[in-house]
Amino acid sequence: NDVDNDDEDEGNNHDEDEEDSDDDDDDENSGNDNDGGNGDNGRGNNDDDGLEFQEDEDFTFQPASFADCLKVWTVRNSISKKAFSELLRILRRHGHNLPMDSRTLLRSEKLLVKERSSHTVGYFNIIDLINKFFTEYSEKRQLPQEVLIGLNSDGVSPFSNSKRSFWTLLLKFVNIDCDIVLPVLISFGRSKPSNLDFFDQGINTINEILQNGINGISFKLHYFVMDLPAKAFVKNIQQFNGKFGCDRCKIEGQKIRNVMTFNPDYAICLRTNDEYRNHVGNNVSGESPIRNLPGIDLVRDIPMDVMHQCYLGVAKKMFCVLKNGNDKVKNLETDRLQRIDHTIHELNSQLANKLFERKPRSFTDCELYKANEARTVILYHSFLAFDGLEDYVQEHIRLFCVSMAILESPTLIDRYADYAFSLLKTFAINCRHIFGETFMAYNLHAILHFSEDAKRFGPLTGVSSFPFESFNASFKKFIRARKHPVQEYMNRFYEKCNVSFFCDPVERKSVQTFIVGKYLVVPNNVSDLRNEELQNIECKIYNNSIPLFLNPFDSTKISIFKCQINEFVVRSIDRHLLKVKCIIFLRSNEQIVVPLWHTL
Repeated sequence: NDVDNDDEDEGNNHDEDEEDSDDDDDDENSGNDNDGGNGDNGRGNNDDDGLEFQEDEDFTFQPASFADCLKVWTVRNSISKKAFSELLRILRRHGHNLPMDSRTLLRSEKLLVKERSSHTVGYFNIIDLINKFFTEYSEKRQLPQEVLIGLNSDGVSPFSNSKRSFWTLLLKFVNIDCDIVLPVLISFGRSKPSNLDFFDQGINTINEILQNGINGISFKLHYFVMDLPAKAFVKNIQQFNGKFGCDRCKIEGQKIRNVMTFNPDYAICLRTNDEYRNHVGNNVSGESPIRNLPGIDLVRDIPMDVMHQCYLGVAKKMFCVLKNGNDKVKNLETDRLQRIDHTIHELNSQLANKLFERKPRSFTDCELYKANEARTVILYHSFLAFDGLEDYVQEHIRLFCVSMAILESPTLIDRYADYAFSLLKTFAINCRHIFGETFMAYNLHAILHFSEDAKRFGPLTGVSSFPFESFNASFKKFIRARKHPVQEYMNRFYEKCNVSFFCDPVERKSVQTFIVGKYLVVPNNVSDLRNEELQNIECKIYNNSIPLFLNPFDSTKISIFKCQINEFVVRSIDRHLLKVKCIIFLRSNEQIVVPLWHTL
């Protein structure tokens, strides 16, 4: 059943399912086009105000020859094999010593493809891919002795108006400082697979890596993250909207107006790994294909996904209820909605374009928010954008936003994770009275497990689906035709890896504004920070900070405050104190200081 497919007609059969990559780029930057200046403060879209962006030469492949330049160009721009071969023949006629066929230059690999469970399954040589990556990475940075890996599995639908989809098993290195995701296997079929029997070969390969290591480097499984439908499918448990849908605790749901709700007053009784493996309980349907992964705790090592449960779940739903209302709360009046839109627009104009991949569009379009947009509103904009709402609604939203800020901050989790849990529980209980009983669906219950995950893994975004979802965008980029999509994707991926794992330029994003204690600190000369021999940095210290809010607690405890623009002193600061980076929003004569919670 193994297939060595040359895929000769890849790039020729463009049909209605083909996606234009330019449209994808437009979507990625949606919400950014209308970001204008900011009146008299002069910040506007100034990327250099407290920020530095440089191409990271360590993680940007530098082609050494003309042939290498061509390979990088075709990989970066997703040039079809037909067009690239035609270019090679033109260059040959003009005296360049190049092959006639693009496959010769790009070194296509032999593929391992099988038919399993009504799906076409492609198995990547993951050990060889890891070896190649480590070889290239070790030329730039030192590898750790033990590499932590994160896994993800999900369905991907690259074709519009079609039920045909991929199912993936992906791997990421947790403690290596570059966002590289590698596919272990991909499958493709006319619908979701009926079972995951085809996982066995991929899981066995991961077991071999975890048990034996690679070239003297050991590996350890850190987490396995999935969205809710994928988690139920992979773990072989009841779906999240079932009566016993929580895979972390034994709460029993109650259906209210056709919505399965979960009482936030419930005293959490956690499930255990042994109970799951012995099928004790009422939500396990059978054996899971990942049960034999070495050392995996099938309850605690599978975290709640903050991307789907929080930012695309609770946060987005809360925004929509605030805007449109329901049977419990009125919709926002036009003037209040316009005020929120204006504030978000004003704050967007003060965010560097390159620092935030996707700025939030207006609150009027909150139904269309992507996860990055919702995250930016929750962690940054929310402390100013909802000023025009009733006090009790503001305080309610702030409970949620402050809790998420704590659980996204590596410096606050140790001190305040338990407090964040109490705030989230208060938020969940109050949601019943403010947003109605049907708001208490599973996602609202899921956030009550966030503090457990933060204490175990660190900041929630670090164990989320964000990097894997970004990787899944490559399916639209690599696949041009319906014929042999698995082989086509594998060929494109191998060709990219054979050139370099760092084909795409990597920009080093460095924020140059800091919080020291309860004060804003801004270096006078950014170049001093790059001079590692310079121990003391001359800085402006804004030492007149006051809390931005006092409820649910003094905001300076989590380094959120405001200070006057013109009230500062100039002193030398030990460079080792400049650790906590921050974002500054200008409002009148004040600077609103918010720590940079999420990882750049």
